[in-house]
Amino acid sequence: MTSNILHYGTEKIPYQITKTRVRRRLTIKISTDCRLSAHAPWTMHDDEIHAFIVSKASWIFHKLKEFERHQQLTPTIPTPEYVSGESFFYLGKSFLLKVNVEANVMPSVELIDDTINITVSKNNPKWVKTLLQRFYQQQAVSILTMRLNELVKITPWVNKMPELSFRAMKSRWGSCSHEQKIRLNYHLIKTPIECIDHVILHELCHLQVMDHSSRFYRLLASVEPNWKKTKKQLDKFSHLLLDN
Repeated sequence: MTSNILHYGTEKIPYQITKTRVRRRLTIKISTDCRLSAHAPWTMHDDEIHAFIVSKASWIFHKLKEFERHQQLTPTIPTPEYVSGESFFYLGKSFLLKVNVEANVMPSVELIDDTINITVSKNNPKWVKTLLQRFYQQQAVSILTMRLNELVKITPWVNKMPELSFRAMKSRWGSCSHEQKIRLNYHLIKTPIECIDHVILHELCHLQVMDHSSRFYRLLASVEPNWKKTKKQLDKFSHLLLDN
């Protein structure tokens, strides 16, 4: 990994370059916390990467300003302490955390009405956090896999079930590789079902069109006519969820 600077007018925009042997083309990523990065094939020279970054300077600058404005309008979310009384999202709904301490019990996580009940034998916030994360991961594997199985039925270009994996990611809800593998962020389980479906459909469309060309968005609109509205809804969860 190397670092460089993009000059745009009086602005100096730092970015990092990551090269891998499996990557076939150069891509630019701007995370929601306004970090710019370039991901390139192993053999691509840094000067070639920088030239590409420079060619996209206007787009990069305006996208960063857009994210900065969004951050200014978004209230600061306190770091969770994993104690009773805090709120956590599940399928788009806010649940109140209740930590129950009982001696000699097996740890458990249950959804009861609008409460996430976590039972532990000792009140340790780190253990509560671990249990909650495991709950999210287990629910993500179950529900996101189920939604993929359903959505494949309305994407006729998908001839076989794609390989699916899950990972906690800080800047992306999902990804699709050239090897036709889909990876989903398990934090998606905190968003509404329609947002989950949007991300899965987005990645299923990448099985047919790998870029974000007009052809890609026409394909997405054919299976999700209201995708723009749903994406705006999903964007509201990004600052709340991706870095937790």
